[in-house]
Amino acid sequence: MEKKKKTNKVLIIVLIVVTLLSVGVYLSVKYYFLPKDTIERYGVVEEETVEVLVAKFNTEVMDAGEILNVASSDYLEVDDGVYWYTLVTGISLGVVPLEFEDDPSKEIVDYMFLYVDKSCEYMGLVPDFIDHMVKANNSEITDEEIDSLVSEAKELSREKQTSNNGKGISIGYVETDSNYEYQVIRVYESY
Repeated sequence: MEKKKKTNKVLIIVLIVVTLLSVGVYLSVKYYFLPKDTIERYGVVEEETVEVLVAKFNTEVMDAGEILNVASSDYLEVDDGVYWYTLVTGISLGVVPLEFEDDPSKEIVDYMFLYVDKSCEYMGLVPDFIDHMVKANNSEITDEEIDSLVSEAKELSREKQTSNNGKGISIGYVETDSNYEYQVIRVYESY
């Protein structure tokens, strides 16, 4: 009887050790090996707050010397956890935080998008706004890379995929009958 109790204790200890090792291996693979592959493939950018990223967008617009409207808090609406900045009639900049707290100075941006109404009379401004939005998210991306990413995003949208060139952002494209949007999705190391 005493031998059976010792055998049961040893079996329980072995099961606990095997379980702990299994959990440890799983977590190691998930948090140490997979993200490195993801980081190498997609790249990462530093976390930015809504307030800072909108300021970077505005700086890009102003530095370009074009006559474009900036994302002004005078034309800001908050709807369903999205910050909407009307740039011109029919074109808006949307910013989506990872977690909405109604405080753009603290919320980390998940993604940014340019919303365009297809009946908009200012369609000629869309490429410039897209360029500024992408450069605000990663200033190291060249104009040629932006053109390639935007073109590829439109093609990949049929398969519900995004384009990425390994520099920490992905570009998505979504279209309906009445509007379309280009999205800049930020890739953080913590993903």
